[in-house]
Amino acid sequence: MLLVAVGVVGIVALQVALTHGRSNQQALPATVSVFRVLQGADAVALIYSLATIFTGTMVLTINSTKLSIAYFLLGLCVRRKSFYNAAIRNVRYVRWLEETRTRSVERSGIRFQVGLKDHTFGTSITAPQALDLIDHMRMIYAFPIVEERQG
Repeated sequence: MLLVAVGVVGIVALQVALTHGRSNQQALPATVSVFRVLQGADAVALIYSLATIFTGTMVLTINSTKLSIAYFLLGLCVRRKSFYNAAIRNVRYVRWLEETRTRSVERSGIRFQVGLKDHTFGTSITAPQALDLIDHMRMIYAFPIVEERQG
């Protein structure tokens, strides 16, 4: 909703700028075409925002002492997990098969250990994105990683 309001304010400001020193009839075609472009961009942004709101979002926060994973649905935090960085071990990208009643589904994500328990996040990202994220995480804190063995 905010994106639409920002778009409308931008259109009004643009319309004022286009009509400054001209009659309204001269500026109208330019205003209409810019409005259509902005309206299309606002529609895409609005659809993306609504899809994100209704399907949920995961926010990863890392500082020098803690890693936090927060899950949002409809704009509200529904679950938050925090871990001390020093307790995190075996940060890695993993792929696994998840069995359903009718078929097997391949899943993937970033997994790490705290104590004896595994935690997984980032289950909707690709392997290159996951490896890049792990590299960025290690720039903030030197998380121990697991080197994948070949053969």
